[in-house]
Amino acid sequence: MQRTLPGLRIGGEHNIRVNAISAGPLNTLAARGVSGFTSFREQMGHAAPLRRNIEQSEVGDVALFLSSHYCASHHRRNHVR
Repeated sequence: MQRTLPGLRIGGEHNIRVNAISAGPLNTLAARGVSGFTSFREQMGHAAPLRRNIEQSEVGDVALFLSSHYCASHHRRNHVR
């Protein structure tokens, strides 16, 4: 989020919408190559509000929504459920 906030300020000055997705640990082939990823992902699943990890399809759905005209009037954080 630290890298996104300056973009939000600059984008707002020029009427540009800035979207960001912070999905958490996604189970990908590249991620599984990171030492300790599996145990980290399990821990995050227990700590998450819904007590589960997010799936790639959910991130894709949010990305599609954020890039659509339906999101143009939303000026808030959207939490994936």
